[in-house]
Amino acid sequence: MLVIRPGGVHQESSAYHDHYSLLATIEDRLGVPRLGQAARASSLRELLVSGSAS
Repeated sequence: MLVIRPGGVHQESSAYHDHYSLLATIEDRLGVPRLGQAARASSLRELLVSGSAS
């Protein structure tokens, strides 16, 4: 996945992530329970820039 935005910080992860990881991250950020396969997925938390939108 690529996220492109002005002034963005380059970050990479060597951990395995899939589309369930994206879903898990969104669910975590919204504070809702994880659904289905996202419940076992690793989140993309290490790629979130601290101080970004909460």
